Formats: sequence, C-alpha cells, structure tokens
Amino acid sequence: WSENSDTQKSAGLSKGSLAIQKTQVFQRAVFFSMLKLQDNGVGYAGYSTDISLAEYTGYTGIIIKARSQGQLSNWKIFVKELQEDNVPSPFNYEFSFAMNNASEDFE
Repeated sequence: WSENSDTQKSAGLSKGSLAIQKTQVFQRAVFFSMLKLQDNGVGYAGYSTDISLAEYTGYTGIIIKARSQGQLSNWKIFVKELQEDNVPSPFNYEFSFAMNNASEDFE
C-alpha cells in the first residue's frame, strides 16, 4: 500500500494514514485522513495498491463495508486496471458515495 495524497504536489498539505489489521477471525483496514483544503476547495488523501485479479476469477464484484467519522461525508473509490504489459487499461471504475457515521455496505 502506498499513500496518494495531495502532498505529492507542492501546494498540498493533506495527509493520509492506513493501518492493516489481520487476525484469524477478520481482516480490515483503518484509513485516517486530515484534509487541508486549498483556497479553491481542493484537497485529497488516499491509498493505493496493486493486486492480481487472477485468483479472483469467477467473482463479479466487491463489497466494501465502511464507516465514516468526523465531518467528511463524500467519498470516492477508484479501481484502475493494468494490462499485462503494465500499461494502464482504458477501463477504469470510479464510485462516488455519501456516508454517515453508521456502518454501510457498498457493492
């Protein structure tokens, strides 16, 4: 996992942190962010990872169980596919959604 926050740009001041928790019973990730919006309202924090989909043949989607805390209510998830030669695929997926402080499932 690697951080992708607006600190990659000279004007960015937002920060993200990701903790992976694994036990014999469950696995989860806890994402924490502090957003410092610029004058134009832009600011983001996130994480990304590369996975191989070869072991997921036969699956038709993913389910994300999430809970939000704090004032942020608008979220986005991006799924970007790489072709075998590591070239970005023209097929990407973006899902925007609003969340409250209760747990919710997204498919």
